[in-house]
Amino acid sequence: MPRLLLALGLLSLVVAGCHPSPPRRAPFQLETCGITLAVHSTDRPGPAFLVLHENERTAVEAGLETIRARGGRLVAVEGQGRRLVTLEVEGERWRFDPNRIFTEAGAEATLVEYNGSAPLTVLAEVRGLAEAILAAYGIDQGEPILALHNNTEGEYSAASYLPAGELASDASAVHLPSETDPDDFFFVTEPGLYAALSAKGFPVVLQDNSRVTDDGSLSVWAGRQGIPYVNVEAEHGHRERQLEMLEALARVLDGLL
Repeated sequence: MPRLLLALGLLSLVVAGCHPSPPRRAPFQLETCGITLAVHSTDRPGPAFLVLHENERTAVEAGLETIRARGGRLVAVEGQGRRLVTLEVEGERWRFDPNRIFTEAGAEATLVEYNGSAPLTVLAEVRGLAEAILAAYGIDQGEPILALHNNTEGEYSAASYLPAGELASDASAVHLPSETDPDDFFFVTEPGLYAALSAKGFPVVLQDNSRVTDDGSLSVWAGRQGIPYVNVEAEHGHRERQLEMLEALARVLDGLL
């Protein structure tokens, strides 16, 4: 079994106007390298957001501002300050992407990508973290998982899923209006969400749940489980645009759920 320890403590956080219940941090100790799941909660019901990469600060800022305005909560992976997470097992250090660990094949692939290989003991630790993240977020059947991400201009965007793009086979549909920035887009697993968000004029990518590459992403796991998933993806620094997208998403969800 993964050596996964959980301890809860209070985190001082003032959310203006929301009267939040005491936010908490949940430090998860993977061997000698600590990973913290910061859980920011308000005292009002609302959306639950998840940020998996600590260096994506625009996503955290936009998510916190949204729950201040609407209620809800945000869970963020913290503790090491980087996109990749490092853990130490029996004196050796191992790196991996925390958004590539939600399936067995994906977790193994990310360990191989960044380390060359990995023993089963390390794979078990990493898979244990995936389970802990899902537990901290709290999967509510019937409601979508809402992830927030940031990207770098010219590297990853909705255009990556167009017919000539490197990720074209992972998408069953792409809506990319000519006047929009492809870096700021929604990535969804359900046709209803795709149609509703496209109608609002945003770039949207619909994952092909039957053909998508198993890279261990949360979207892949959600598609297999039949759980709706939305990634609100925006370029680093595009805080106002990501806030606009979150507001539009909230209005869509109010109409669908």
